[in-house]
Amino acid sequence: MALLDVPVEIFRAKSGDLDEWADESGLDTPTHAGWYFWVCHPGCLPDTPPDGPFGSKDAAEQEAVLFLMGNH
Repeated sequence: MALLDVPVEIFRAKSGDLDEWADESGLDTPTHAGWYFWVCHPGCLPDTPPDGPFGSKDAAEQEAVLFLMGNH
């Protein structure tokens, strides 16, 4: 999905799904179940940490738009 011409991935994660990614990235961030987004160019690693969790896919998409518009 591209929002405002920026590739954004919206995804659902179970509790703990992103813990390994967070550890490898040096983030001390526990991950919880829910919807997340991050900027991620196809075939590349994410450019931003996962943002979330959100209660629905729509909520994650709305927050991603605000993030890309600089209102996050």
